[in-house]
Amino acid sequence: MSMPPSGYPPYGNPEQPPGFPQQQYPQQSYPPQQGYAPQSTYPPAGYPPPVRPSEVTPSRWWYAGAALVAVISTVAGIVLGIVGLATNAPDFSSTFTSNETRTFSLSSGETAALYAGQTEEDSYLGIECSPSSDIKLTRPDSAFHFSKDGKDWRHVFTIEARSSGQHQILCTSKKDLTLAIGRVPNTGVLAGSFIVLLGAPCLGIVIGIVIAIIVAVKRKSNRERLQRERGQRFP
Repeated sequence: MSMPPSGYPPYGNPEQPPGFPQQQYPQQSYPPQQGYAPQSTYPPAGYPPPVRPSEVTPSRWWYAGAALVAVISTVAGIVLGIVGLATNAPDFSSTFTSNETRTFSLSSGETAALYAGQTEEDSYLGIECSPSSDIKLTRPDSAFHFSKDGKDWRHVFTIEARSSGQHQILCTSKKDLTLAIGRVPNTGVLAGSFIVLLGAPCLGIVIGIVIAIIVAVKRKSNRERLQRERGQRFP
């Protein structure tokens, strides 16, 4: 065993003055380190269990229903609107010019529309038509126009055939105009199709939002009621 250098107290406990008993210092011991216990997911004893989302009414499936209403209304409105516009829009495959005699075929009692297409510098003023004796021309009750091939087309006359077969018409104007004979526009159906195209998606989205808001308010109210019944208080 090695000894301390001269003039130093011996190893071990500190040296006590003469006449005092030697004091023993206890050895410090440390408890063994233990792992952390997992946190419990249950409330402490004496507290009621929390309200689970599945216990709250109305069901959250109502949110999916609200979204479904908006989607179905949007898709149905777009499809019905486009179909209505496509099936009732004016249709003609060929054109002719004013001051030119046009021959066309109609059955007895069948009607057709005479359209005049203009650009910004053209005018409809002074357009007159001379039909054959087996057809009748009348002015439309309401103005109707649409754009096609860079021109603004207007419904200027309605043609009604008194007999079946080939018919002729000659139209004159101050300036040469592009004319066409096609289907008579159903303005009521076209207006309704346009309203459906724009209105149905907007209405469906609004209804979906209203349903979602009502469900959210009711779920919040019922959750608070369940919490009060269980004695819970949440900020």
